[in-house]
Amino acid sequence: MLVAEEDGRLVGYCDRWRERDRDRVWFDLRSRPGDSSTPAALLREIEQRAAPDIDPGALAITYVASVDDALAGVLEAAGYELFRHSFRMTIALGDAVAPDSPAGLRLATYEPEHDAAVPPAHP
Repeated sequence: MLVAEEDGRLVGYCDRWRERDRDRVWFDLRSRPGDSSTPAALLREIEQRAAPDIDPGALAITYVASVDDALAGVLEAAGYELFRHSFRMTIALGDAVAPDSPAGLRLATYEPEHDAAVPPAHP
């Protein structure tokens, strides 16, 4: 993880996920709204640090909120292209309504002992 500080305050960070496959890498890049210089510096550095762990031509993937024009501009200037949209959907919560679950399905709060019943997705 990389962090950016200004006058002793955190103003941005960037992290990456190392995939088993070397054909892609995920970056999580965050900074203050409207700031473009911090994410540009973080992006250049994280790309350089990731390069030895991935194949030439590997796909770099990140997320940017649709309202973050500054970060979108940094990514576009660095050659990143939009390939998917996502939507944030909201609802005002009122009185709780019991879910209408399919027959045989039981909803329960997660407990660590449940892990043993779920096989790993990637052995």
